Amino acid sequence: MGGLRPASALNTALNTGLNTGLNTGSLAPAGPGYGRRMSKITLIAKLTAAEGKADGLAGALRDLCAAAEEEAGLEIYSAHQAQDDPNTFYFFEMYTDGEALTIHGKGDGMKAAMAASGAFLGGRPEVTLMNPVAAKGLDI
Repeated sequence: MGGLRPASALNTALNTGLNTGLNTGSLAPAGPGYGRRMSKITLIAKLTAAEGKADGLAGALRDLCAAAEEEAGLEIYSAHQAQDDPNTFYFFEMYTDGEALTIHGKGDGMKAAMAASGAFLGGRPEVTLMNPVAAKGLDI
């Protein structure tokens, strides 16, 4: 796991670097059409299971989703397994605002679930922070 303690790998990856821009009041990227501040924040996290641990990671992700009920500002917390690679998982997450993202994973239930899921990871999750632009079926 590249020197990370398994119990902290997921929490460390999700909380490292995600606060960029959260306290500045400007979450929208620069460029044409981005003149307004987006209140909701989304992210996609790519997780890779350690060899032979895909089923264990899938179960741990179900536990994470159940623990996410304690976070009022976490609107969507959805885990998915890649069809072409059973060791690859993705989380889609949507937060009401930057504050909700900042407190993500700090409750007792989420801390425990994240620590447990770290034992099944084959490396650091890859996290992409985004601003919603358009959606069908989601209130963005």
